Amino acid sequence: GGAAAMIKACKPNIEQLRSKFSYDPESGEIKRKENIGRWRAGTIVGTTAHGLYRATRLPSGKVYIHILAWALHYGDWPGSIVDHVDGNPSNNRIGNLRLATKSQNGCNRGATRLSSSGVKGVFRGRNGRHRAEICINKKRIYLGEFRTLEEARQAALALQRGGRHVMYFETGQGSALSSGAHHGCD
Repeated sequence: GGAAAMIKACKPNIEQLRSKFSYDPESGEIKRKENIGRWRAGTIVGTTAHGLYRATRLPSGKVYIHILAWALHYGDWPGSIVDHVDGNPSNNRIGNLRLATKSQNGCNRGATRLSSSGVKGVFRGRNGRHRAEICINKKRIYLGEFRTLEEARQAALALQRGGRHVMYFETGQGSALSSGAHHGCD
């Protein structure tokens, strides 16, 4: 598509990059093959700044290490988001990287700062019980109200373990959101 073509248009040739960098799919590290400026051969590429993702500068601009790892391993720039399966942005092992939609990428985030319970997919209802809700394929699914936070968390996780595309609601705005079944879903 258009976005994928734009991404590839501004990225350098993979074979040229492979002549300068080596990627170890087991460790997830990218190392320089030759001295480049002040950087010595064998040093690990990338720094972490303003967040958790390692990045480096190429002549075409900044690139995140997980995207560069994908390109070096598969020989092509990704056409969509490269997601960390385990949610750990410093784990760039190839087995931990996958192509994902924006919605899929958001599914493995932890509870947000808006979470009233601190647990993804669970919020405290007006009656004081713990309410679990998820979204699968743009459909809101009410999982129930539970006496304990752990029971509600387990209910929300049960569907995720089934490998389904799941989004969670955690803001405690259940009554405000439930009027529109698609509100808050990608």
